[in-house]
Amino acid sequence: MVWNGLWIFFGAGLLIFAVYAQMQRNKLPVRFKTFDELNAITDVVLWAQPQIGADDPRRKRIVSLWLYLIAAKIPIGIRISAQDLELLAPFIDRFIAGHGPPSPLPAEYEDLRPTVLHTFKERMQADGLWPPASATTPLGRRVTAPWASPARADRPCRTCIDR
Repeated sequence: MVWNGLWIFFGAGLLIFAVYAQMQRNKLPVRFKTFDELNAITDVVLWAQPQIGADDPRRKRIVSLWLYLIAAKIPIGIRISAQDLELLAPFIDRFIAGHGPPSPLPAEYEDLRPTVLHTFKERMQADGLWPPASATTPLGRRVTAPWASPARADRPCRTCIDR
């Protein structure tokens, strides 16, 4: 009898935690509109992960982002932070430019990931969430201080390296 009550209490605690975690995620600004956007960004994260060295401080952030995106297969309510987008922006640009990994589909199928990423980038630029082009190098390392751009003064970067 007591064990049944403990399981109910434990289940209610997990439910409350899940609801709280989702409420916190809903406050993040970058959201996905389609499965294609979510899958394309997941592919970018998967592709970027080995390019960031094990001793790089961004490694922990990209691994946790990858785990979060892999676990989330429904784009409803899935959001990432502006800092996550800033970390991924140079990799997204390289992917759009055709420097990403080859498509897993056979050659007779068109790779739509660059098109989807370009549309995602345009939407983020229209929303004012896309980082300025001069803020990062191809590997995502910050080359200017976070406060150098007046538009970004209120959103300091916590995942990039000042070099």
